[in-house]
Amino acid sequence: MNKKNIFFVALFICIVIGLVFADLYANTLFSKPLGPSLSEDLAGQPTFNFNQPPTPNQTSIPLLTQQPLQTQGPPLCGNNPVLTILVSGIDYRGDNYLYGLADVIRIVRIDFTRPKVTIFTLDRDIWVEIPGIQDHYGITHGKLNQAYFYGVPAMGYYDGTAGGSGLLAKTLKWNFGLTVDNYIVVSMAAFVKGVDALGGIDVNVPSSLDGRPAGLSSFSAGEQHLNGTRALDLARIREGYSSLIRISNQDAIIKGITDKISSPDIILKVPALLQALKGTVRTDLSPNQINSMVCLVKKINNSDLSFAEIPDSYYVQSTIYDPDTHANVFIWNIDFNVIRQYVSEFQSGQWP
Repeated sequence: MNKKNIFFVALFICIVIGLVFADLYANTLFSKPLGPSLSEDLAGQPTFNFNQPPTPNQTSIPLLTQQPLQTQGPPLCGNNPVLTILVSGIDYRGDNYLYGLADVIRIVRIDFTRPKVTIFTLDRDIWVEIPGIQDHYGITHGKLNQAYFYGVPAMGYYDGTAGGSGLLAKTLKWNFGLTVDNYIVVSMAAFVKGVDALGGIDVNVPSSLDGRPAGLSSFSAGEQHLNGTRALDLARIREGYSSLIRISNQDAIIKGITDKISSPDIILKVPALLQALKGTVRTDLSPNQINSMVCLVKKINNSDLSFAEIPDSYYVQSTIYDPDTHANVFIWNIDFNVIRQYVSEFQSGQWP
């Protein structure tokens, strides 16, 4: 799939966020964030926990290719040379963001000087130390996606300003030294409403799928038109299928959304889309930052967009006892020094 189209989809979401809330801000307030800021959550936070014990069977640190950075001039758009955004897709259907696990975690680094956009993936099943909530039922560790859950207002475990995004960002910095500037959170409700506002999407399902064992829809192979609910079901199907099938389904959905957004009649659907997404997407980006991203998209090529993932060979399947759920849970066992090395290269703009 065309990488630039994927960036257009992400950028379109950002544009919609800005338009939904634009009427709330005068020119003098255009630089104010659209939601609670991460700044207080990360203030004074250590780079990472140097006392984190190494995971067994994994001790080597990857030798990454050191690519010299291009000469950097002033930003081509806006005032910030680099912007790093934590993007979370949560498994919650409500509009109030009271609960939810961050089942999709992406970190987007936007370099406005080169220009270059990199999307870094961290798996949700990495077992991490979750800082700042030890006084609540003795919880000290959990899966990475649980860091968002323990930070939501309804849980009452975390007092930071940005809730789930704040605690997830704090966890990433504490364990891996990964620092983000802003966040975007999209719930299942926002996804469903957005697809419905587009009039549904056309998706080519590679092979027949049966999601009924998990309470989801079933799908026949081939081209079909999906509303928001069925599109969400297709994205979530995994019981009885490999993770590769799920990724393939999600790629097909992204293509369907891209095709709809790039169609000539999208302008007619914008009012309904804005109304549908109002209040269902959370972010602390400012209108000025969103405008900078809109400006940058006119200046990038396919080669300026890349996707970064830690190689599968560093992940080892394992289980661990979770005292919160009182059960053994699946986790990925990976040496944190490996993650930190990749994170360091990612943040410096030298990897991938």
